Amino acid sequence: MQETADVDQVAQSVGLQDGEVQLQPTTGPVTMKRPKGIVVLGPAWIACGSYEVFRRQMQCCRELGLRTFFLSVGPTLGITESSNYWDYYYRHTENLGADERGHSARSANIFKHPELLTQVVPGAFRSVAFWKSVHTRLMTIPDNLRQFINEHDVETIICHHFFDMPLAKKIRRLLPHAQIILETQDVQTNHYLSQQAKHPLTRRVSSEKAMLRDEMRISGDADVLIHYNDRETKIFKSHLPHSRHVTIYPALARNYQSPPVENAGEPFDFLIVASANDPNYHSVSGFLREVWAPKLAGKRSLKIVGNIDALFAMYNDQLHEPFRDCFVGLVPELHSWYQRARYVLMPVVEGQGIAIKTLEALSYGKKFVAMPLAYRGFMDQVPADLAQEVVTSFDAFAERMLSLDVSGPPQQDPRSIALYEALFTPEVQKEIYRDLLLSKR
Repeated sequence: MQETADVDQVAQSVGLQDGEVQLQPTTGPVTMKRPKGIVVLGPAWIACGSYEVFRRQMQCCRELGLRTFFLSVGPTLGITESSNYWDYYYRHTENLGADERGHSARSANIFKHPELLTQVVPGAFRSVAFWKSVHTRLMTIPDNLRQFINEHDVETIICHHFFDMPLAKKIRRLLPHAQIILETQDVQTNHYLSQQAKHPLTRRVSSEKAMLRDEMRISGDADVLIHYNDRETKIFKSHLPHSRHVTIYPALARNYQSPPVENAGEPFDFLIVASANDPNYHSVSGFLREVWAPKLAGKRSLKIVGNIDALFAMYNDQLHEPFRDCFVGLVPELHSWYQRARYVLMPVVEGQGIAIKTLEALSYGKKFVAMPLAYRGFMDQVPADLAQEVVTSFDAFAERMLSLDVSGPPQQDPRSIALYEALFTPEVQKEIYRDLLLSKR
C-alpha cells in the first residue's frame, strides 16, 4: 500500500463560492496512513507478576500512540485452541488493557502440525529448555491477528519469555521488516533446575549447561533483549555478547495516589498476594505452618489473595481447611485489598527474577514484613533503614509481626514510596520504550 501525507495536507481549501468549500484537485492517488500498531505475545497466565507487567506495557504502548494486540499463548501443551481454559482466562483478564486480543494454542489433533516433524522430532534429545518451547512451535497465528497486521503499520513484536519465541518468529514471517524484542523475565534455566524439571523422553533432569545452551540459542533469535535486573542482564550478555541488551526495571502505576475504593470493606491486619506456582506455595505453606498456626492465628487477621488456594487443594495440604477463611482466592481487582491492609507480608523462601509483588506493594506505599528474596533483583538499591528490617527466619518473621501496631486505619510508609519513585515509575519505563519502539532503526 502506498503511503502519502495526511489528507489535510494534500487537499487544501481555495475559497468559498455560494457557501460551499471547493477543494483543489490533486494528482496521483491519495491514501490514508495506517495507524501504528504493536503485537505483544505472552503466556496466558492469570493473577501473577507477569500479568501485571503485561498490563503496564499495554498502557505504556497506548501512551506512545500505538494500538496494541495482545496474543495470549497457551501455557502448556495440554491446552488446545478449543479448551475450556480460554473462557476462564478471558473472564479473569478483562482489565489487561489491550486494544485487541486473541489467543493461540495447538489444535486438538497434534499431527496436523508440520512442525512436529520439522522441529520437534529433530530436537528429541535436546534439553528441557528446548522442550519448554515445543508447545509454541505447534501453534498457528489466529485470523484476528492477521487482520490486525493488515490494518496497522507494525514495526515491533514484543515476546515475553524465550519459550514463546517460535511463535514470535512465525508472526515475523508476516512482518519481515519488524524487529522482535524479547523480554526475558529472568534466566528460566534457574527455574527448571529448582523444579527438577524432567526431560519428557529420558525422564532425567537436564544439565544446567545443556539448558542454558538451548535457552540462549532460542533467545538469540531476537533483535533486542530486555532484562528486568542487572544480574539477569549480565548473564545474558555473557552468553549473547553480540546481541543488543537493555535493562528495564518493571514499572507500575502510582497506586499510592489512587483514591480509596468505595464500599470496599473494613481494614484488616495482614495481606499476602500469591498466584498458583510452587515457589509461592512453599512460601505460604511454610508461613502458615511455622508462623501463623503456632503464634498468630486468632490474634491477628490475615487475607491470602490469589489462586494459590488451588495448589493447597490440589496438594491436599492439611493447612488449607483450618485456615480456609484466610484464603480469598482470585479477585477482580487488588486495589481495595492493598488499600485495606495494614501490612503486606512477603514470606518468600523460593523464587527467581525480580519479585513483581514486592514492586506492587511499594507502588501502594505499603508497610510490610519481608524476607531477603522479596527484594531479589534490586537488593543493592534498598535503603539501609528498610534493609535492616528484613527478617531471615520464620521465627524472626513472627516476632516482627507481633511487634507491629495493628490499631487504627492503614498508613502509607514514605520509605516504600521513595523506593518506588526512585526505580519503578512509568516515566522511566516509557522513555526507554519510546527509544526502542519509535526511534528510526
